[in-house]
Amino acid sequence: MGRNTAIATLLTFLVVSVAFAVMAPPPSGPAQISDGVGSIPGHRARIVAYTDHAPIKIGSNADFAALGFPGNGTEAKPYVIENLRIVEFTYAIRI
Repeated sequence: MGRNTAIATLLTFLVVSVAFAVMAPPPSGPAQISDGVGSIPGHRARIVAYTDHAPIKIGSNADFAALGFPGNGTEAKPYVIENLRIVEFTYAIRI
């Protein structure tokens, strides 16, 4: 096999590979996080579906409790905001 033929074969393979990668359908449905350690130590995350929610405004620690978010702001029990789909286009969370 000549050098030009080898280069042409390699380039063809790369172009076809990229074309198939681009044409692959994106995942659909709600985001899924498998059972595993979440970003908060000691918490396991499994998202089944999101709940629509307005943007969240936090002015003080009392706002977390008033909005019903669990936790107390300590390292041992941080405030947890999860499983929400913010339905506005202005901001998601404003602190």
